[in-house]
Amino acid sequence: MTAAQEGHSTEQSVDQPDPRLIATLTGRCLHLQLNNTATLNAFDESLSRAMRYHLRLAATDETVDYVLVTSLSEKSFCSGGNVRQMAQFYADGETARAEEFFAVEYDLCALISEFPKPYITLVNGYCIGGGLGISANGRYMVVSEKALMSMPEAGLGFCTDAGMSWVLPHLWGDGGQADKALGMYLALTGRWLSAADALWCGLAGYYLPSSEFPALAEGLLTLSYEPGCARTAITTYLSEHTQLPAEESSLAEIILQVDEVFSAPSVSEMMTRLQLGLDTRRYGMWAREALSALRACSPTALQGTFLAIEWGNNCPDVRTAVQHEHRLGAQYLCHRPDFQNGVRAKLIDKKPYKNWDPPTLDEVDMGTLRTR
Repeated sequence: MTAAQEGHSTEQSVDQPDPRLIATLTGRCLHLQLNNTATLNAFDESLSRAMRYHLRLAATDETVDYVLVTSLSEKSFCSGGNVRQMAQFYADGETARAEEFFAVEYDLCALISEFPKPYITLVNGYCIGGGLGISANGRYMVVSEKALMSMPEAGLGFCTDAGMSWVLPHLWGDGGQADKALGMYLALTGRWLSAADALWCGLAGYYLPSSEFPALAEGLLTLSYEPGCARTAITTYLSEHTQLPAEESSLAEIILQVDEVFSAPSVSEMMTRLQLGLDTRRYGMWAREALSALRACSPTALQGTFLAIEWGNNCPDVRTAVQHEHRLGAQYLCHRPDFQNGVRAKLIDKKPYKNWDPPTLDEVDMGTLRTR
């Protein structure tokens, strides 16, 4: 009897290739194509292991100078980790399997942040959660007009992860300076970012219309350069073959107000400031949407996300940040009913969930959260 017949996963516990990740060597470029289109390129443990397998080999392979990651889906670059599957694992008591997936995914994100060779992603369509983990943690990220990016974990009863607890508070705000308040806003509300937003805050480095992505990829795969000069050639090529988006960033228009609100020392104070800004008509629709998003989230997830961004802001690197994310998220928040209920409500029932436990911010066990 096979493992599948016994009702167990056939997912491998070792790093090895997976047919849903197509790896080809073109010239001196390792091209990784995400091909799990049925799930909008959602990652499970096997896919995470496959990507880590190829990157670990490429890091020391003298025939590989750089890596290009693209998607074969027209709708999605990567929709993140398969949280439906993870929530089911926790519900079924298979916590070790779920925690191992998160450990592998987070190690992959840290590996990308440390990768010694140029790592390029072409982001077209959805790029959510772990999708940002495998793109924004790399050196070169190109986005199209179809790119839509978000870290929606707080709305699922979870917390910001995949290394983004380090990335978000280091994004650029007013004056091009690192802005923890902006990162806090994006993490707590799960706001969608456009290509223009991503370029403005430094989440992405380059923009090109999606119609020109195939030619850009072909050019990157066939770059000519002197030995040892791949990084310079890539930077030059992207600078010369990309452009600015036609639309303006809506983030730029509200950043000063975002800083006023999300620099507050607590989530409850942030919500108070939003309400005051709305009552006095100083703030517009962005604040109404932010307050609505916060009110719809698990209070425990909000408090956990707040701490994750605070800690991520002070971490020296992504690897340190993901270690904390694993302790807080995979080993604590995901074990709580809020995660299972939040995933079911948001992704399956597609309706708001209102019975969070506990129901208010004041009742959250902050002592336990701070010890994770």
